[in-house]
Amino acid sequence: MVWEFSTAEEDWGETCFAETKAGNVKVGFMGSPGKDLAGFVEGAFTGETRATWSIDNAASYVSDGEQDDYFDWHSFYQFTDGRGEWP
Repeated sequence: MVWEFSTAEEDWGETCFAETKAGNVKVGFMGSPGKDLAGFVEGAFTGETRATWSIDNAASYVSDGEQDDYFDWHSFYQFTDGRGEWP
């Protein structure tokens, strides 16, 4: 998989994106200073959903996702220890 990295100025400030795409499905992460890290999936879900995430063979995280009104993808937020850092 090839990961693309970018930054953009969003309504809440500068935001970094890391994303990859396979077919019609895009998976990635976004983060901004002072905000929680978010995962996102586009093209795979409808309605509310739950996904298990595992990054680099680390601990898995079960996260509830819902359609994001701003980006129109499914956003997932339960990855951090409350300080915006990976445990």
